[in-house]
Amino acid sequence: MERERFLTVAEVADILRLKPRTIHKHLKEGRLEGVLFGREWRISQAALDAYIEAAVDRTGRGRLRMEPEELDAYLVGEKQG
Repeated sequence: MERERFLTVAEVADILRLKPRTIHKHLKEGRLEGVLFGREWRISQAALDAYIEAAVDRTGRGRLRMEPEELDAYLVGEKQG
């Protein structure tokens, strides 16, 4: 069984190009799901994906112009060549 990957607040902030303070705010407001380990938040990759998907649905921006299968084929080709 594969374990789910958890990210730190700093990693999520870097990925989203937001300040860690904003990530903390979204965690406390429940807009982004996370788990507290002691005093440190951790965010699963699945929770981050859901957060991004919700943001895209809300704004209508950032939608992929390719179907998922086309994107997969593109990414595989990019890795090979």
